[in-house]
Amino acid sequence: MTRLVSEDIIDISAELQAYDRVLLQRTGLNLLGIACHAIQVDRIQLCEFSKDRRFAVVPIGSGQGVIPRFSETVRDIIRHIGCRAELIEKSDVAGIAEAGEKQFDFIMMADDLRFISLGMKNSHVVDNSAATAKGFVAALDLMSGGIEAKEVLIIGCGQVGYFSAIKALQM
Repeated sequence: MTRLVSEDIIDISAELQAYDRVLLQRTGLNLLGIACHAIQVDRIQLCEFSKDRRFAVVPIGSGQGVIPRFSETVRDIIRHIGCRAELIEKSDVAGIAEAGEKQFDFIMMADDLRFISLGMKNSHVVDNSAATAKGFVAALDLMSGGIEAKEVLIIGCGQVGYFSAIKALQM
């Protein structure tokens, strides 16, 4: 995973509405709509599922340490798509414990190697690289009128590129 720096994320929270407008122009859907297309769930179903669930964003300081505004940006993106998210004050193991004690449904956390969502009820782990790849392929599918039986060029050989290739082959 390429390590982000604060300059990579500094404007994301403020630009989410503008990002949605661009996505709508190019794909016909906003960020939430593309996410629904990626996981093949109706928007109403996802909103109904999400309305009573809470996301905890836990800062993780291992490796090269916390990236300024990373946790806040993750929280803001989760809120932007209509889910309830809170930034946990404590970091690392203490933060994970706090999220568990406060009975959050999901914990979002990242270190230098992985960025995951951990489902607290069923211990389900969603890796951000695989989820991002699903989103990229879903957006490409929407922009191109469907990629089934079309040639697709995947640029990148990291985790997102790898998972994108797998997802594109499944279409």
